[in-house]
Amino acid sequence: MIKLSTETRRMYLYGERGTEVLASKLAKSGSYEKYMRKSIIIVIILLLIILGISYLGKDKSEPQNPVVQDNGAEMAKYFEAQIIALGVKDIGQPIEGFDAELVRLAFPGFITTDFEGVETFEGYYKVNGDRIEYIRSIEQPITSAERTISSKGYATLLKNTSARLSISATSKETIDSLIQAVNLAEKISLRIGEKVSALGVTITAIAVEEDSRCPADVTCVQAGTVRLKTVLGSGMGEAGQIFKLMEPTTTEAEAITLVAVEPAPKPQIKIEAKDYIFLFEIQKLPQEIIETSGGL
Repeated sequence: MIKLSTETRRMYLYGERGTEVLASKLAKSGSYEKYMRKSIIIVIILLLIILGISYLGKDKSEPQNPVVQDNGAEMAKYFEAQIIALGVKDIGQPIEGFDAELVRLAFPGFITTDFEGVETFEGYYKVNGDRIEYIRSIEQPITSAERTISSKGYATLLKNTSARLSISATSKETIDSLIQAVNLAEKISLRIGEKVSALGVTITAIAVEEDSRCPADVTCVQAGTVRLKTVLGSGMGEAGQIFKLMEPTTTEAEAITLVAVEPAPKPQIKIEAKDYIFLFEIQKLPQEIIETSGGL
């Protein structure tokens, strides 16, 4: 406790007049400067006490770096938008949005543990061994979108995956790199004369050299096939390539398969070249296969 002298008490009791009397006495006694120094020290101590109390009462749960927090939220939104846009391009627009199964279908590079704790509209995902289990966490009536990954869930998925891949998700460029690492397969479609690229591969459709598919309402000895003449471009350069329906062709780092041809054949009806649509699936080869084949 701070003890006040009689003169100091008189200053508080008698106001300005008391202060003048006190100052006069102190000046006569030669102790005015000493008194002022003591007063300044007291004021400093009081200020330090007030600052200390304010610091102790501060909420430690507040983010220490709001700029970093805001950037993290912005990057999570960008990640969500990119995953949804690329997923729709690859497998189409799900009626209720993307759940864990559909995200893995569109992005085979995600693994089971990436979905630990990923929140959905009505629950969250939990990893149990090599399986992803859905846990419902709210009591409201069940909807068809209960398993759809929420915005918060995409943020958790980004956090889990960036930690596994050791990719810092602090910019759009690094998030693009992360998505590229999990986007191991894509589907593309093209017509005769068109040139389409995906995952570092470019395909130009030149001409249909064979279409011996059996019409659906006809009994055939063989199912038949389609042979498509193309120009295939990859890291090894460009070259002519004949694709045969459902038979993979490999480059130094990808496997490319002509998985479907439209329209389906009909008896006695010739398909014009301009009407053909070719669907390709491009898959990145696992690293161990690339190294074994000498692709790197």
